Amino acid sequence: MRAGFMDIDIENRKLVPSNLTSDPRVIAADKAMAEAIKDGYMIQMFDE
Repeated sequence: MRAGFMDIDIENRKLVPSNLTSDPRVIAADKAMAEAIKDGYMIQMFDE
């Protein structure tokens, strides 16, 4: 995390349909989704 990153804005929460989270091809192609399924959540940070 970069120094000075203080304001956190959680937006655009999305639920992924269960047919995608249960498809091994989709999980294998999307490392972020695989991490979210394994850990229960996924965080992405953007610097605007």
